[in-house]
Amino acid sequence: MSFKPGFIAPPWPHTPGDSVRADSLILSIEKKAHHGCGLHDEIYHHHVLSELTGVLANLCPSDAGIFGQVAARRGFHLDDNAIQASHLAYNETMTNIKEDDI
Repeated sequence: MSFKPGFIAPPWPHTPGDSVRADSLILSIEKKAHHGCGLHDEIYHHHVLSELTGVLANLCPSDAGIFGQVAARRGFHLDDNAIQASHLAYNETMTNIKEDDI
């Protein structure tokens, strides 16, 4: 189904023809990630990318392309290299936090 530019079908159960702005969905994910990140950019970035890839997995290919473009404009690249780098930075940060607590 074709929507206005920047709109995609919701990644949750919906009525055919429903749409959501991709940037609005991403902003919601970003706000959610702020809670519990402890002001660590690596943790925040990892949480956002984890949520974004979860959404991406539930989109049709054309909506996934739009979603990926909008995410990239907001600074979140959803390719394997970016996800792996984020995961490594997250693990390193968590290790440092645990060592500081000891």
